[in-house]
Amino acid sequence: MTTSINDEDKALINAAKAAISAHHKGESHKLITAMQTVEGNIHYGINIQLDHIRRASACAESGAISSVVLAKETPNLSVTVYRDSGGTNDIVIANPCGLCREMLANFYPDLDVIIDDGGNLRKSNSNEFLPFKYRED
Repeated sequence: MTTSINDEDKALINAAKAAISAHHKGESHKLITAMQTVEGNIHYGINIQLDHIRRASACAESGAISSVVLAKETPNLSVTVYRDSGGTNDIVIANPCGLCREMLANFYPDLDVIIDDGGNLRKSNSNEFLPFKYRED
């Protein structure tokens, strides 16, 4: 079930936008994920895009998850932002890719994720946007 965003969600979006503004580097670093934890901290991950070896690139969500795991904290809210380096420099919400949806649902099945639903910002549970995830059982 998707829900509307609130002021706390907007604060996390603004923190992510500030982080990408500070660390944006052309095509190498276009996305940042910010994860807020129940402990009150924000953990970030930035994408690493290799120009000629795409499969060796890393998504921002995996970096944020690593930071949360190392801190031994529990995330309750996540957002990824994208900065367009091709002219507009706009910063917008980026929905997780398929691999990141799988990762988020596996590590944090009850995580709220801020998504762009056709121009409307909403929160969705990580299991909701991956209803038929891979299972070995």
